[in-house]
Amino acid sequence: MPRHLPLLRTLALLVVAHLPSQAPSSPAPSAPVPTRRGTELRELTRAAADQVVAIPTSSQHGLAATPDGVLWALVLRAEQVSADRASKDGSDLEIWTSADRGGHWTHCASAPTAKDHDGALVPYGDGVTLAWTAAAGGGLSNVYTQHYSVAKAQWLGEPVLLTASTGEQDQYFQPDIEATADGTLVVAFGCHRAPQRGPWRSGWSTGLRWRAPGRDTWAEVVQANVSTHGVSGTLAAHGAMVDVVYRTNPGQAILGLRTLHPASGTFAEEQDHPATAALVGSEPIANVAALAIDAQGGRTVLHVLGGDEPGEGRLAVSFAPAGAAGPGAFVTRELCADPPLVGGNANPRHFVLCRGPGNLIHAYFAKAEEGYAALWHCALTEGQPAFAPQRVAEGGADAFVMLSGNRCAATTSTAHLLVLGRPERNPGGVVSVFGSWPAQTTVTAKARTSRPAAGR
Repeated sequence: MPRHLPLLRTLALLVVAHLPSQAPSSPAPSAPVPTRRGTELRELTRAAADQVVAIPTSSQHGLAATPDGVLWALVLRAEQVSADRASKDGSDLEIWTSADRGGHWTHCASAPTAKDHDGALVPYGDGVTLAWTAAAGGGLSNVYTQHYSVAKAQWLGEPVLLTASTGEQDQYFQPDIEATADGTLVVAFGCHRAPQRGPWRSGWSTGLRWRAPGRDTWAEVVQANVSTHGVSGTLAAHGAMVDVVYRTNPGQAILGLRTLHPASGTFAEEQDHPATAALVGSEPIANVAALAIDAQGGRTVLHVLGGDEPGEGRLAVSFAPAGAAGPGAFVTRELCADPPLVGGNANPRHFVLCRGPGNLIHAYFAKAEEGYAALWHCALTEGQPAFAPQRVAEGGADAFVMLSGNRCAATTSTAHLLVLGRPERNPGGVVSVFGSWPAQTTVTAKARTSRPAAGR
């Protein structure tokens, strides 16, 4: 299982260096381009000469649209220390927004803690609710949540601490967040190898907490995975329920799935149900997967199949229709070959899913064998490709090293995904948004309109 904190992998080349806790400043946004139309990659921000930028992972909600059509994105910015080191102490998780459907982006707020470095967001109420990781206070990593109000252009109340680290081997990271149709917020997060408090049955597992609409308190932590380990938990809501997918080990490595009913605090499944059907034997599964649920409740999972060594890697799509449960519910299809990819304890970040209208799910990915130099797209309906994958954007080497998709339950948008590139001319990173512009937003679920609990 993982030997390093996934939150550090999220920062790509970033490793901890002890510098004064001071958030780096972000460059001024680019000039508005509201008259430009079409499908393209639009730059949001880039690292200055002394900085590194990053985005949320494939398993986190890094890009979203609120029902009013405003777009929201998360960007991590950190101080560069040397060619391969950056400061977690000097890092800042930024919220960027566009009120003109992607024509102009501004940095409107930052996570209100020190040393924040990882996060996800979801449309909620009059703005967005954020779940993020920070090493504030004693320097140990914990997960926080708080609501950002558009009407007030500020955070409501104080950050809510969802975890309680006790030491180097007991830390929490890589949160995801989702909202159900009735307004329940659910946060998933990973634990380190030796969690000391709560219901943890094994290290490297996924925990869940949730808060019902109108309540000020959060349910106590429950462990999602039943088997040993449950890494890179990712969430997707459907109606009043939330699915969580993670890599676990009930005898062999699989992508496991369980469905949480927040109202009762129970799971639909007593055990980890496989979220894939292996194409050939029991091939190793990589740690990270992308999950999306269509308008009918069908589940789509995008993931890697491959050997322990390079040479057999493929990107695959697994699908289960609404109501299907248990072993055999998912059908797995190969999407494309990418030989350098490996299964096992690997953390790929270059593929995502994005929700479209109805049963349409968009798959986006780059290829390791191409040096992450092109962005590929394939439309999926009930797990079946509508056409062969096509290149939709070109760049140099490492132009598409990390992707984060727009896949929340409340809305769909033609602003599809966040892209992180680390081109040779700007190795600190360039963050862009890919989509069809001006972005069109559609409300797909009952939006939570009552005021969020203060400070929550």
